[in-house]
Amino acid sequence: MPVYALLKTLGRQGVAELVDHHCALARQFAQLLASEPGVRVLNTVSLNQVIVNFGEGDAASRRAATEAVIARIQKGGVCFAAGAEWRGDWVMRLSVTSGATRARDIEISAAAIIAAWRAERLTHPRGPAQPGAA
Repeated sequence: MPVYALLKTLGRQGVAELVDHHCALARQFAQLLASEPGVRVLNTVSLNQVIVNFGEGDAASRRAATEAVIARIQKGGVCFAAGAEWRGDWVMRLSVTSGATRARDIEISAAAIIAAWRAERLTHPRGPAQPGAA
């Protein structure tokens, strides 16, 4: 939607409220994801984007884990997550952009991402060997 149409429809106050809403939801997203071991929120969430990656170890291990989680999310269809290079690391980039998005949608999306990460960890363990492993 062109900016002028958005301003005409919502007005200056309405646009400000929409932006504030998106930013609050992005912060919620970051908090939910950061609570899961192995999920790292890499940015200070001050706008509508959350930058995360997955796993431990070197950049190649984190990239493989992050790409695998992104593939699981895209296959699942709950939300859309894109991959990108950010500050020399491969990341999942999440943006809150729809005025229809609510806190419950963020909870559902975060749960799907965490489930994808847990499934990936079980299927393809990465990082240091587990104690007692041969």
